[in-house]
Amino acid sequence: MGIQGGGLTALDFFYKLGCPIKVSDNKNKQQLSHSLKLLKSYSNIDYEFEKHSEEFVRWCQVIVRNPGIPFNSPVLRLARKLKKEIIMPSAFFLSHCQTHTIGITGTRGKSTTTNLIYQTLKHNLTQEVSLAGNLPQYSAFKLIAHCQKQDYTVLELSSWELQACREQKVSPNIAVLTNIYPDHLNSYSGMADYINDKMQIFANQKPEDYLVTLEATYKQYQSEIDKYLCSKLILVKNNYYNKGFKYLIGQHNQENASLALKVGELVGITKAKIEPVIRDFPGLAFRLEFLGTLQQSPFYNDSTSTTPVAGIKAMEAISTEFPNKKIILVIGGKDKNLPFDQWLTLVNQVPDQIFMLPGSFSDLVEKKIRKKLTLVEDFKALFAKLLPLLNSQTIVLFSPSATSFATFNNEFDRGEQFSSHFKRCQKEYGA
Repeated sequence: MGIQGGGLTALDFFYKLGCPIKVSDNKNKQQLSHSLKLLKSYSNIDYEFEKHSEEFVRWCQVIVRNPGIPFNSPVLRLARKLKKEIIMPSAFFLSHCQTHTIGITGTRGKSTTTNLIYQTLKHNLTQEVSLAGNLPQYSAFKLIAHCQKQDYTVLELSSWELQACREQKVSPNIAVLTNIYPDHLNSYSGMADYINDKMQIFANQKPEDYLVTLEATYKQYQSEIDKYLCSKLILVKNNYYNKGFKYLIGQHNQENASLALKVGELVGITKAKIEPVIRDFPGLAFRLEFLGTLQQSPFYNDSTSTTPVAGIKAMEAISTEFPNKKIILVIGGKDKNLPFDQWLTLVNQVPDQIFMLPGSFSDLVEKKIRKKLTLVEDFKALFAKLLPLLNSQTIVLFSPSATSFATFNNEFDRGEQFSSHFKRCQKEYGA
């Protein structure tokens, strides 16, 4: 069932079709309390907690897989052995709906690129434009009942959802690949398997479909891309969009914007109409999100920075945008078995001071950091230590560079808690 709403949306979809439903979750009732409250109005549903039983797997015809369940987990291996159909929302949507589909994947930038494309189409097309995929509360199940052939659907696709696309042999009409960096190596056997899943965004396209990617991404992964490519390839320069931003910062966002601009043009929108939408895009929560100032010091919440590469992009963006500020960096969390040498080099060069939250990644890097380092157990302790340091010459960057699961439910929970502490302190001590 999970805690972000995706499981509830899937349940609601099949419940309204009259399907008998069972819910199986490794979490306990207390962890799922919010989701279970929302399920009170649904009758005749069987539940099991803290396990996935063989009895439940044998009973069902279809399993809706939560992204948190690994592809080769015992429950899914058993399901495949018993020839059960395993589905995920986005692949199921691509299999059953005939709308124009645009799918976006990549290690970094997929959420921002997805929303830039969505806003570009929403502002400029007369057809219905919907957002779905790997975004909380935007399950593709919600769209199936009312989608029309002329509509456009923009889908953010994680590597987990692309595993389902491989199983169902589907890809979107326009596939966008932002980039590929090492990620999720605590779940994959190696980079080759991870790259293979990313390639599924275009592996099942038709000859008239498009793959849109950056020239640099294609150059780095040309052999892997060519192996799967069966559609038209569109290569985009990093600076194809060059009009600047009101709110976004960083070279990585210029790359995201360049991809969005090219997709908008492919759909038939002129550059003159697309560029103002991109320029005025306010950005997304927890992705180098500017929170405001506290004691005259700007705060940026980059909680979705769950990899060292993301941390690098954040440090580069902040140091370029604010070259004269003293950077206070907040890092830490659980390790994902990713390389961090380049990140560590930058950490030892860019920030003036570092605060570190608990986790296995923190344990790995603690003794390698040469800058002034302060360990904090939680956000309450962090803000208590931050406050005396803040002034008009400092800037605070919260870019953990590791997963949240050491002390938080997920990166969104982590981001919400950081923002809440910031607002509380801002109210008490002033901007």
